Amino acid sequence: MRNLFWGIVFITFGVLFLLDNLGYADISEIIHDYWPLILIIWGFSILTRSKSRHRPPQVEITQQSASDVLHQSNIFGDLFTKIISQNFKGGSINTVFGDCEIDLSGSSFAEGEHELKIHGVFGDSFIILPKDAPVSITASSVFGDLAIYGQQKSGFSADIQYKTPSYSTTDRRMKIIITKVFGDIRVE
Repeated sequence: MRNLFWGIVFITFGVLFLLDNLGYADISEIIHDYWPLILIIWGFSILTRSKSRHRPPQVEITQQSASDVLHQSNIFGDLFTKIISQNFKGGSINTVFGDCEIDLSGSSFAEGEHELKIHGVFGDSFIILPKDAPVSITASSVFGDLAIYGQQKSGFSADIQYKTPSYSTTDRRMKIIITKVFGDIRVE
């Protein structure tokens, strides 16, 4: 359903811009009058979304990385990465129009405090952390649901701050910052 939604949105805007370029329509008037239609279609896609989306990622991983630092960007597509580094130092991940699933369960953090930043515009983020990992998590979404280690928030401009009890006392820890504009965030 998600691909259908984005396909309709892109085709609609493409046709409107083409008609504007050819002089058959005034795009500013059309957008001014009909922009709420985008919200209606988006809301419909959310309501009809399958519950299966909130399962952990499938066994098949698109990319596996042994790198100690991760820097990835992706536009128009989902990003699935399994990190197996035993000296992981964080990095940054940026996505636009796609989900981001990062599996850190097979990794270990490097000595010191490191930072992993995950930013996205349209799409969900799902992060699997190593068991008992010392982490500090700051998660926020303008339009989306948050689920961080059992804490949940929904609504407009939701945010959650979470810190494991051992975070301040360990010498290997990760500060994770996740921001989304339109999308859900889940950390396990």
